[in-house]
Amino acid sequence: MSANDKQRQLTGRQVFIWFVCFFAVVIVTNVVFVRLAVTSFPGEEVEKSYYQGLHYNQVLETKEEQASLGWRMQLIGVPESDADQTITVRLIDRAGKPVYVADVTGEVVRPMTDSGRQPLAFTSLGDGRYRTTLAAIDRGAWDLTLKAAEQDSNEPVFSAETRIIIE
Repeated sequence: MSANDKQRQLTGRQVFIWFVCFFAVVIVTNVVFVRLAVTSFPGEEVEKSYYQGLHYNQVLETKEEQASLGWRMQLIGVPESDADQTITVRLIDRAGKPVYVADVTGEVVRPMTDSGRQPLAFTSLGDGRYRTTLAAIDRGAWDLTLKAAEQDSNEPVFSAETRIIIE
């Protein structure tokens, strides 16, 4: 055997080092990706999701009651990032006539996270239209939730959700 052949010979020690290095790279990569995943989305956003699941039949009954009303929400004015920061909605019934309620509230929030959550209080403009003003809002997708209640009522008669895109 020449000296050149001895240098190219694969030994058990070299195989062991390559084996350890390979799995070290795999483990480090997995740790990095798990850390990135957990810090970007820590898990469930719904508080007390277990208890909400237990009362899901009540949620379905409420949705059926709301569907029997035939009310709908129409977005009339959606804010633009550089312009007026107002949202205007119109509540209409099955026949397209305006719906008048005493109290309209809601919130906007980024999808899949609580960042930027803003509670909203709408004021009536007449003709079933309601408007609210937002604090500074960034571009992108936002979820708008609206709840309408009769005077002196804690339970909403109508609720609606929609996604708005701020450009």
